[in-house]
Amino acid sequence: MSRAMIQINRLYGPVAALIATLAIGACSVGGNTEDLKQYVLDIKSRKGQVRPLPEFKAAEGFVYPGESLKDPFVSWEKDVAPVMQATVSGRGKGGKNRPQEPLEAFPLDTLRMVGALKKRDSQWALVKASDGVIYRVGVGSHVGQNQGRVTQVTEEKVSVMEMVADGLGSWEEREAFLTLVGKE
Repeated sequence: MSRAMIQINRLYGPVAALIATLAIGACSVGGNTEDLKQYVLDIKSRKGQVRPLPEFKAAEGFVYPGESLKDPFVSWEKDVAPVMQATVSGRGKGGKNRPQEPLEAFPLDTLRMVGALKKRDSQWALVKASDGVIYRVGVGSHVGQNQGRVTQVTEEKVSVMEMVADGLGSWEEREAFLTLVGKE
């Protein structure tokens, strides 16, 4: 920078600061803020409106005839445990009479049918598991974690019969399907 520029900056710097200070001070001195004060008082004087609470209907009572029904505070698990154990032992995972198949390690909803093969009279499905491996399954193959057994294979879907607990100690069969990807 030249010497003349430095002298100009030294002169105008304090003058600019003085002008800015006077401008800011002029805004607050003698300003009429009565309308602002009145607006704040109006807002503070307003009363809020709250809607009344809705009416609630009382629940109907129920008299529990304890003599004729099971006590609701006693666990049902003690009564059904022997039944459950007998059912599970005959159809447990992996079974006692056969080795566990690879697709029994995956939940059924993670399996995807990606193709089908037919050789002579046998129909096979290609099923991709969540580990990325494609497996070949046919009628009688076991899939899924609910003791699923393949009951039918077509070009577009695999039918599976699973055994699922009903929550009351019994087991029931449930049919599930794996459909060819893109045909869902």
